[in-house]
Amino acid sequence: MIRAYLLGFASLRGLLALIGVAALCAAIWLGGPFLVVGSWAPLVPVEIRAGAIALILVLFFGGTLLRLILARRANARMIRSLLDSGATATAADALSDHQLTPARSRELIDARSAARRARDAAKQEKRAENLAWVQHRQLAQSGLPPALWPSPPGVGPDEPELPLPLPEEIAAGEIDLAALLDALEAVHRDAETRLADVQAEFEPKRQALAALNDEQADPTAIDRLFDALDQPQLPAELDAALAHLPAPSSLPPAARDQADLVATLEEAKDWRRSILAAARPAVDESAQLALARARFLGLPEGRPFAGLLAGLDGLSIPEGGDWEPLGRTTETKPPADAPLAEILDRLDNDPALPEGSATTVKSGLAEIDAALRRSYPNLDAPPGGAMAAVSALIEASGPARDPYATPAEALAQARADMASLSADLTERMAAAEDASLKAAAAMRQASPVPTRPEEPLTPAVARSFGDLILDEAHNGVSLAGRDLAGADLSGADLSGCDLSGAFLESVRLDGASLIGARLSGATLCGASLVGTDFTGCDLGSANLAAVDATRARFVGARLADANVAEARFAEAIFDEAELSDVTAMGIALEGASFRRARVSGCILTRCALSGTDWTGASVERIQILDSDCANIAFPGSRLTEIGFLMVRAEGADFSDATLTRVTFAGEVDLRGAHFTRMKAQRFSAQTTDLRGASFERARLDGACFVESRLSQANLRASSLKRAILSRNDLGGADFSFANLWEAQLNRADLRGTCFASANLYGADLADARLTGADLAGANLGRTLFEVASDD
Repeated sequence: MIRAYLLGFASLRGLLALIGVAALCAAIWLGGPFLVVGSWAPLVPVEIRAGAIALILVLFFGGTLLRLILARRANARMIRSLLDSGATATAADALSDHQLTPARSRELIDARSAARRARDAAKQEKRAENLAWVQHRQLAQSGLPPALWPSPPGVGPDEPELPLPLPEEIAAGEIDLAALLDALEAVHRDAETRLADVQAEFEPKRQALAALNDEQADPTAIDRLFDALDQPQLPAELDAALAHLPAPSSLPPAARDQADLVATLEEAKDWRRSILAAARPAVDESAQLALARARFLGLPEGRPFAGLLAGLDGLSIPEGGDWEPLGRTTETKPPADAPLAEILDRLDNDPALPEGSATTVKSGLAEIDAALRRSYPNLDAPPGGAMAAVSALIEASGPARDPYATPAEALAQARADMASLSADLTERMAAAEDASLKAAAAMRQASPVPTRPEEPLTPAVARSFGDLILDEAHNGVSLAGRDLAGADLSGADLSGCDLSGAFLESVRLDGASLIGARLSGATLCGASLVGTDFTGCDLGSANLAAVDATRARFVGARLADANVAEARFAEAIFDEAELSDVTAMGIALEGASFRRARVSGCILTRCALSGTDWTGASVERIQILDSDCANIAFPGSRLTEIGFLMVRAEGADFSDATLTRVTFAGEVDLRGAHFTRMKAQRFSAQTTDLRGASFERARLDGACFVESRLSQANLRASSLKRAILSRNDLGGADFSFANLWEAQLNRADLRGTCFASANLYGADLADARLTGADLAGANLGRTLFEVASDD
């Protein structure tokens, strides 16, 4: 008790109290003789001043000792009652004195719900306006009369989205993280279910189709394919139908001499082998190389509409005979069609027709009229006249014809029309080709899978194509924006080359050197980059989806706004690289190094980050979701506004790191993690497993731990001033010499926890379970131990 009494004066509060008492005594001793009230000087005698000072010292030290004795007796009674009864007291809410977020009124909740509905309705209305504008523009360019324009397309309800917070909720900090996590998990679960259904439906078909490409495939593979396509009876039906074909030996002698006919009959009977042969066609390597070269050099034969444009150049009506002697026709203009009423009357009066024929025709015409009016809401026609109005519009939009022209004149007019049509089609096809190339380029730049080359180049063609590219590059041809898809450039030296905007899908760059190369906007989707050196490269806005960059070097590289999905970067080196606004999904980064890298604005979803090294890195505004982060290392790094959601990070190392606004939420596994000497501000761990973790000498002032498990954790000499540890499992944790000034530990499980020499001044331990806890030498001044009651 005497030791605890003396240690109380060793605290800052005790030292300040001693200094104050000493100053008061010095003032009485030195300034007492000068205190005069009228002619009375009460403190002039030495005995009176000494007595006053002694009284002050007795009151100060006696009062301090009395408060210590009363506090120790109250603590002893509380602990004895807990040990004797062994019952768990009913408790109030753990955060009753320090609520994280005040309760919102029903009016505010309803207003926020209405605002969300209004936002969703505005988004849907905007989508409808955009679709209507696009349709109007396309129809205006088509030349179709406005009366034949269809109704604007309808917009169905959007798929369920995440409950993103409103701007006012973000400004007020009222973000429901639990709802976001639940919605994210529901979306993830729904996507996995749909993906599993699609895979279960199409995987047998894919396997059956893949089996056709096997060199060892036999004709029975065709039957298995039809089984997978839910048409198991079709092969038998084909065999039965082909069985009726005549045998070549039964053909007449003249037919037997026709080799093509005989071969066709034989192939028809053996149709399974014909399909297998068609499924594995021989590759024309010279044609492959010619097409790849034409696309690389931008030659006309490499353009998508080259065949169509060549066909249009020869589109014409050949010169024929002399039609003039035939002269003009003497036919007169045919009479107008009989009125519809007259036709219907004839139908009713014709005895050869079934009764009610006119009624059936009227009903059909009425349905056609109604359908045309629904399809063309802008059509101006009287009741029953929709068909006539459409016919008139179509006839008016076509070219005028002379029904009495001679055949020669009609032929000449047809040749002129054909030439005009050919020129117009050529112009339109050229414009469409340019638009198609732009759209294809945009699609290739954003595609998560490689789309070129359509047919994989053979190894020999890929190597020859790579040699051609290197020769052209050495001859001064710029590679920027060119199509290199499918080339084999393994081991090539492309250092300093300008490859910005180039298309490098399915390219092999294993072991190649691209030091200092410019690859901004390049498409490397599906490329093989094993061991490739990208040191100092600019990969801004590059498409790196589905690449294999195992052991590749990205030292000092820049990856801003890059597309990285389903890629492999195992053991890659990103030291001192700059990564910003990168959205990565399903990538493998096991053992990768990010030492001293600068990473910001990234989202990593379902990634493998185990064993990655982030020593000295600067990481800002990134979210890591549903990823494997076992043994991830951030020693000495700076982490700002980071969210670890549903990650597995056992053995993670945050030693000597600086964490600002870092959140672990959603069943995060941090067992055995190291936070030694970590400095954290606004640190939060929600439903996190921190068993056996080490926070020794860490600064966690104001940290918030919600329903987390910290049993057997090491928090020796850590600073947890005003930290929230309510309702957490802290059994067996070590808080020796820790500073828990005004910390919230109410309703926490503290059984077997060590608080030896810890500062628990003003801490709230109400309703905590303290069986076996060690409070030896702890500062329990103003510590709250009350047990809640139902009163």
